[in-house]
Amino acid sequence: LPSGNSGSYLLSLQGIMPDIGPGPTNQFTTTSLPIAFTSPLNNVNTTYLYWRPIGGTGYAYTQIAGSPSGYTAQGLNSGVNYNFWALYVNAGGSRFYSRMTSPIGTTTGCSGLQSAPVVTHVTTPTVHCSQMNVSWTSSVATSLIPASYPYRLYWTKTGSAGYSVAAVQSLGTGSQAQLGSYHISNLALNQSYDYYYRVLCTGGAQVVSGVTTDVTCSGPNRMPKPSGNEHTVYEVNGTYFVDADIREVISAYEAAHPETQVNDGQEHYYDLHQVSMPNITDELPTPASAPKANLVENTGSFSLIPNPTTNRVKVSYSLPSENQTEATINLMDMSGRVLRSIKVAHPNQEGWLSIDLNDLNSGVYLINVQTEGYTETQKLVVNK
Repeated sequence: LPSGNSGSYLLSLQGIMPDIGPGPTNQFTTTSLPIAFTSPLNNVNTTYLYWRPIGGTGYAYTQIAGSPSGYTAQGLNSGVNYNFWALYVNAGGSRFYSRMTSPIGTTTGCSGLQSAPVVTHVTTPTVHCSQMNVSWTSSVATSLIPASYPYRLYWTKTGSAGYSVAAVQSLGTGSQAQLGSYHISNLALNQSYDYYYRVLCTGGAQVVSGVTTDVTCSGPNRMPKPSGNEHTVYEVNGTYFVDADIREVISAYEAAHPETQVNDGQEHYYDLHQVSMPNITDELPTPASAPKANLVENTGSFSLIPNPTTNRVKVSYSLPSENQTEATINLMDMSGRVLRSIKVAHPNQEGWLSIDLNDLNSGVYLINVQTEGYTETQKLVVNK
């Protein structure tokens, strides 16, 4: 008491409230932390849990009814240490604080911009201008990468609003879990594309990579001369291609001659000559006449994400051409009986839609995509 100040004084004693602390460490994530209340109290109407990052000046809080035994703080930042403390309020309005915890930190790894993917042109065994290999190395800690399809790869024509997406499995366990790779086909020729990926971390957090932009080549290139002296030469209306994939030949010609792209739902054929010629040089002779080959001009593709699935599947499609009048997606059982039919009027050439599967039992089903000049069916596995 102050020296020399006589008088009467009221002495009040207040006990320190029970400590709070970290919950189970296996529940720590990059964005959340479990907090344990070591001794829940009687006669407490409301508990307020407060937290702030070490060195921070502000704080966040949540209001909890009664005296809880535990709570998980959400929306935290990855790799950050926090202090927590509690305020207890009883029915009479009295307020009692717990002591502040020692630092408790979220896990690290699932945060920050990932390095952009590496995009390489397919050159072996032949050049494929409509195909790309995309690979990446994630910096996310391997302990935070789930075992099943942790990556989503996105690609889109530069400047386009739509995109295609693929669920990608990691290349293994341990450090191999940080590696991803995917082969993309059916790209447009001489077209700029943007590529990026997401990592779906354990606990629900996601991080995205930077964007890589690359341009597909304009047509099939000439391959190096093999050990023998035989090469395959394609000639399409006066344009010559050496040792090239015939699908690339057709795509290259269509890109140079838009008038050949007819969207009437019918099959069309090219008058194609194929000959074998010795000692081909840069000066190509006119090939001799050969029997006509019947080739469908273009194809589409689609993927099911995820597959197997539980209650919902995303159908990501790439149609043969733009200006399609209608696309039909059928969900069928294995006997071919249509369980659900979805029609998309004037669809974009690349897009996706989601199908609800909550009313289906576990089993194998069929997804069929139909447009003008294209139809394809794939199996879908539903596990519940």
